[in-house]
Amino acid sequence: MQVKQISRTTGLYTPLKLMLAGALLGLSGSVLASVSVDEGLNACIQAAKQRHQGLVTQWDINKGPAGVDFDITMLTPDDTRWHVDCRGDGKIDEAKQLFGGASYSILSSRKTVNEMSARATAVGVYNNATMVRMTYTVSGLGKAYYHYYLATPDGRYAQIDVNAESGQVDSTRSERGSSWW
Repeated sequence: MQVKQISRTTGLYTPLKLMLAGALLGLSGSVLASVSVDEGLNACIQAAKQRHQGLVTQWDINKGPAGVDFDITMLTPDDTRWHVDCRGDGKIDEAKQLFGGASYSILSSRKTVNEMSARATAVGVYNNATMVRMTYTVSGLGKAYYHYYLATPDGRYAQIDVNAESGQVDSTRSERGSSWW
């Protein structure tokens, strides 16, 4: 399995082949040979958006017995939250409505940078790290952030906060041990 690396110097999004390190997920290269994790994630996001128009407020990348799958949380214009389970090939397994939520109008009005661009920015911060989760929130001060959670090859867990208005990394932190998310 060949893993492509993101260039930190150019900041290019070199089709973000996050072929999730075999050590982290315990998967063989053949499981992900036809579809990279990033391509699968993007396919799942598109499928979720086709089913429920709105904003992606969270995604998680999971290891399962059948390979990689994704959990996508959507917020629709009527402030309804939806949880979508999706396989690595972009096919939706299940979608269910969640209770409680945020305001679509507030979240949608605060972002000018799309999630894929923010993801490309975040992935360049820690070399060879594996993305595990993204959440999109608005802080108490009204700033919108994409929060990315990564696992690094040296056993650390990292959080990168990308400002959804500027596209710049506002903060980052990492620590060893079990994940805090």
